[in-house]
Amino acid sequence: MVMGGFAFGVDKGNQFPHASFSEFENAHPPESREGQADVSAPGFSTEVVFSGKSRSLPPAKRKFLDSLLAMEPENRAMFSIYQREIEVRQEGKVIWIPVQKQLVSLMKKELKPGESIVLYIRYFGRMDSEPFYLAVHYSHDNVLSGEEKWRNSK
Repeated sequence: MVMGGFAFGVDKGNQFPHASFSEFENAHPPESREGQADVSAPGFSTEVVFSGKSRSLPPAKRKFLDSLLAMEPENRAMFSIYQREIEVRQEGKVIWIPVQKQLVSLMKKELKPGESIVLYIRYFGRMDSEPFYLAVHYSHDNVLSGEEKWRNSK
């Protein structure tokens, strides 16, 4: 589904190639300006460990989302559903990812802390030198055990 200039749909094929956060960041080096949004919103899928923790979206991330909204006001409903974020781990790093509010309650029901899941992520630019991601979907039934397994399943 494309909403204004931002693409939010989940096509698990070409739109969401498998990569770790570090692989994605290496392929998308920082832009020269802080707070610059990437309206192309490239996506990727990545295997992470769900910690079971969630929290309200911090004010700085809310402000960045509001700046995206100012660029694409017709997407008000889309951005308003991001009010919480979840904690995940990958490659020894703790990462907090904003997640659609309806997904947070589903995750808490379906997942156990420490369970591996696949997140489908959209990248929206950089905020305070850090990449800004939104999770648009997750899966956990057939979790990837590595890139090769994922490629073979296509």
